[in-house]
Amino acid sequence: MEFNGKKAQAYIENILALYENGSISALSAEDAIDFCRNCKIGSYKCSVKTMYGWCCDICLEEELLYLKSLGVATVNSCCGHGDTFLASILTVGDESAEKMRDTGYFPADSVERRTAYGKPIHSWKPKSAFLYELAENIPADVRPERHGRWIEDEKYGIVICSECGEEHAWEDYRASYCEDCGAKMDGKDGENDG
Repeated sequence: MEFNGKKAQAYIENILALYENGSISALSAEDAIDFCRNCKIGSYKCSVKTMYGWCCDICLEEELLYLKSLGVATVNSCCGHGDTFLASILTVGDESAEKMRDTGYFPADSVERRTAYGKPIHSWKPKSAFLYELAENIPADVRPERHGRWIEDEKYGIVICSECGEEHAWEDYRASYCEDCGAKMDGKDGENDG
């Protein structure tokens, strides 16, 4: 699994969302991973309501909203709750299937399904960053950890990551990780592993 700035940002945003909605009591990856693994399929504990009024697993929200913007008709989805084999996004119609293939999605299975009106339903492997993958695929003993600090630029009202130099327009909030490079903002500049 690729671990880059966008994946790191997705993990951080999901952990923050779980904390803000009261699902976890501390802002920690360990708590979020435990929560994710303990959510059972059908319990809807990690479900969030999108701006369009439909619900989905928190770690699939951004991906499903993106697919909607492409005109893909999704009807169901699941992050797998600790099992990538169970993770899937269901779409309706051949037009949606074509769009999924064109954007690089792979079928999750070869089961033939149809709606009550006869339209085909296709199952696809999601591309989202699942919290349980963070624990399973990036072992702490081999994952390079970056350390940095926020450099404040009061003139422009931004903070700058000491590791990658990216500027962030946060006012009062200071994240504990850089959303671009994943550096842990603990003030230990230059003490990077790997």
